[in-house]
Amino acid sequence: QSHSGDASALLGVVSNLKTSNLTNNSNNSYNSQIVEDAEGYLHVFWDEIIGYDSNVLERVQQPDGTWSVPVSLALGWLPQITPGPDGTLHLVYMSVSPTRKVYYMAKDLKGDWSAPINISGDASYDGLARERIAVDGTGMVHVVLCDDEGNLIYIAKPQDGDWADPLTLFTNATYARIAAGPDGTIHLVWISGVNVFYASRVAGSDWGEPFELPLISAFNISLVLDPAGNIYIAYVENVSYNMAYIWKTP
Repeated sequence: QSHSGDASALLGVVSNLKTSNLTNNSNNSYNSQIVEDAEGYLHVFWDEIIGYDSNVLERVQQPDGTWSVPVSLALGWLPQITPGPDGTLHLVYMSVSPTRKVYYMAKDLKGDWSAPINISGDASYDGLARERIAVDGTGMVHVVLCDDEGNLIYIAKPQDGDWADPLTLFTNATYARIAAGPDGTIHLVWISGVNVFYASRVAGSDWGEPFELPLISAFNISLVLDPAGNIYIAYVENVSYNMAYIWKTP
């Protein structure tokens, strides 16, 4: 059977895809993340039940295509990973029950992973909090999540400094997402009810007043900032369940 037009183009894309089973065991794997470091190594993270505990695991693909063996980094789940401007990888994850807290680890290009440290304090968070992480152009690390009571929590540290205490920015919030620009500007979106709100902070200043984004009723969102400073927000429409997105130029 011949194919033409879009079908032909799609067939060509599919025929060039390659798959690789990175876990290859009987355990269930969840919440995958993938990132390329400054030297071209691919790092894949996920959580997996091993025995009775959830583990955060990593595998690394070398430039020649070979993969390292899986390494358990910590007991936990919901890993989130992002690279910094100096090549450091920054990882946050949530510890397992009964007291779920947010932990942070880091790895520079030539070093090993640092020991996990609790950055969320004494509070315990529901799994739906789903922490998110971003690193700006100065190397400052920013983490957001929503606690069990709907408070939007913000935690940050300078590149060579210590973590600040968790700060409540807004209330009645879920699905918080964050992006950081090279100039240190932070962009934040979240859902309140079914409405989507946006706020930002220029480096060295206070957070601006939040405002509701128009014409959106959503129950899941994602946020990305491109190198030109354009902001893109993808979301699932609350009624139609269609995927949609909006964008904003600088």
